Parts: sequence; C-alpha cells; structure tokens
Amino acid sequence: MTTSPIRTTVGFVEVTLAVFGIYALGIGLFMLFAPGAFFDTLGNFGIRNDHYIFDNASFEVPQGLMLLAAVRWRTWRVPALAFATLHWALHTISQLPR
Repeated sequence: MTTSPIRTTVGFVEVTLAVFGIYALGIGLFMLFAPGAFFDTLGNFGIRNDHYIFDNASFEVPQGLMLLAAVRWRTWRVPALAFATLHWALHTISQLPR
C-alpha cells in the first residue's frame, strides 16, 4: 500500500492569508469600536465622519473573516486572495496624487 506524506508545515499561502486576515479584521474592529481613535491615529483625512468609518468597517471585517476562513477551507483561497488583491490594488490607486 502506498501512502502519501502528511503535510505538517504551514505554507506561505496560509501565513499570507492569516496575516492579511488578522490585519483586515483588526482594522475593521478598530473602526467599528473606536471610530474616534481610528480617525485620530490612522484616518485623519478631512472632516471626521463616523458613517463613512462604519461603512469601511463593514467591508474590512467580513474581508478579514473571509481571509481567515480561507486558511481552513482551501477552496476559498483563490477567490479570497483575488478579492483582497483587487480591493487593495484599487485602494492603492485611490491614494495616488491626482
């Protein structure tokens, strides 16, 4: 009988998903539970608007959860990474000077 080796190491993809999942979830929770502190420390762009901060939190929290879920469920990995990459690419473009 032939057996395949059991994979016991954590790979690059799992680490990437976990790091960016924790990052997105952390930022989202920070926005959700401390919008004033978020604005003062990271998001001080223009006039404070808690509604917009909560809108962004409502995107970051599910994205973080999706990335963390993809660590466990392999079939989620490509869609989760593609979605997150597109999100962060568009976000980066929006930061460029106009």
